[in-house]
Amino acid sequence: MPKEILSQNTSRDPNAIQPLLDDKQAMTIMPIAAVRSLVDGYRQSYPNKQIPFETGVTPAGTTKALTHLGGRTLVVNSSTKHPKHAWLLLKHLISPQILKKYYTKQMPANKSDLAFVDFAEYEKGFAKQDADHTRSWRPYARGPAPIGQIRNTLCRSFGSAISGQKTSKEAAQTILKEVSRLMK
Repeated sequence: MPKEILSQNTSRDPNAIQPLLDDKQAMTIMPIAAVRSLVDGYRQSYPNKQIPFETGVTPAGTTKALTHLGGRTLVVNSSTKHPKHAWLLLKHLISPQILKKYYTKQMPANKSDLAFVDFAEYEKGFAKQDADHTRSWRPYARGPAPIGQIRNTLCRSFGSAISGQKTSKEAAQTILKEVSRLMK
């Protein structure tokens, strides 16, 4: 992996996709929307070539893999003045018609709705991951700090240690300090 993207944290960032397009990086972990952007970029660059990418189950191993994946969360606020209307809107937004026409860059929020997703051949890993390995179709973590901010801190700190910008001890101290701040 090119050192300049070791601490990169946005899978749709061109810096994450370009090394794969240029055949300078063997693999990555990214959501299906980013894979679809990658494939769009490949098709633009190489319109007559077969898609060389494959997706697979992660983490995989000798036992059944588990994942927190499961699409986006739609919520009806408990203090809404119109709960019945809000619920009807939510049901409409997750209907097969909406999923097939507008919700094409993400996975559905319900496992049963996977049947309405058209997976390309190179996306079969996502289909298998979601259908066979998802342990929960509810929020995978609840806590006092936003998971995205904690993830960002971890990725940047690990990347700074791997690339030599910080020692592993300095990176660990950064993680502890920032996560403590976020938890308050």
